Amino acid sequence: MREINDSLTEFNLSFGGFLQGLQLNAVCVEFPEAPNEESFRLPEYEAEVAKVDTAPVSSEALAVEEATEPTVPMDVDASEKPLAKKQEKAAPKPVVKKVAAFPLKKILDSLPDRYREQNHRKNIEAILKLLRKSPDGVYLQDIMKFTDTPKNWCNIYLNMLCNQKHLEKISRKGLLYRLDLVKYPPLKPAK
Repeated sequence: MREINDSLTEFNLSFGGFLQGLQLNAVCVEFPEAPNEESFRLPEYEAEVAKVDTAPVSSEALAVEEATEPTVPMDVDASEKPLAKKQEKAAPKPVVKKVAAFPLKKILDSLPDRYREQNHRKNIEAILKLLRKSPDGVYLQDIMKFTDTPKNWCNIYLNMLCNQKHLEKISRKGLLYRLDLVKYPPLKPAK
């Protein structure tokens, strides 16, 4: 009986240490790619998008799309139509400030030597162009999907760009990457 008690006590201490190590590891290690509610809804969303893309278009919808000329009320004289168009054209155009060009070549030239080879350079350029179009940031999975770059190389490229202060890494329901907003202000939508 005493041997069983000693064995259980030793097991209890060892197993308690193991559980404490797991608890400390869970607190210290961040796992942003862990599944969440949003990732479980993704297949449903993709199925809905596929249904919308492949849904047949009704003849009524086609008729609406083909009708390109606006209708004119019956009480408007035909001589007044050109005058109305001229007034619309006379409206002043808004002044759009030019945004400084994105220094893609400068960034690519600042890369370490081993990433200046054509295959690496092409992948990094695709990643930077994607991030330039998305000022809010892009998740790692989306970067892999749109650039057809393997995950390990995406991580290498993104970490290198983060270390050179071209990108910001944000942990929000996964790893989100975006261009440094101070160095590279977002594109303003054309008005």
